Amino acid sequence: MMENSDWIALIALALSAYAMWQSQQVAKSQERLTDREVELVRQQLEKNKIEERNSKTANVSARLYKVAKNDWRLKIFNKGPSIANNVSCSSADIENSMFSASSFSTKLPLAKMEQGDSVEINAFVHLQSPSKETVILTWDDASGSNQSKEVEVTL
Repeated sequence: MMENSDWIALIALALSAYAMWQSQQVAKSQERLTDREVELVRQQLEKNKIEERNSKTANVSARLYKVAKNDWRLKIFNKGPSIANNVSCSSADIENSMFSASSFSTKLPLAKMEQGDSVEINAFVHLQSPSKETVILTWDDASGSNQSKEVEVTL
């Protein structure tokens, strides 16, 4: 028959085993949490890197709009946070273009275009004009030189 001290020792042994099992569970849980924290920090660093790169990038774009009955204009604008330098535009199809070479050369290249700045180019729309045209925009910004973008403008 077991004495009181034996029962106490058995209960202490059981409690000790339970405490050891609990500490192992806590350690595993802590390891999973640490792995998640490391992944979260990595994602935050990647996000900061992308935001820093985007803050140095100009976003030059263009759209064609109608001013009056037979008056169309191409608006070239910078919607990016960085300054665009040496902004230029050309038509992908020079032969059937609704823009004359002189209309681009009189206003472009533009030395500096800050965020929100724009320039307008006259478009010569007639019955044989294509309903859409691709223009090629080029510029330099803090992220690099000779940035390029093709934009399809439509009537």
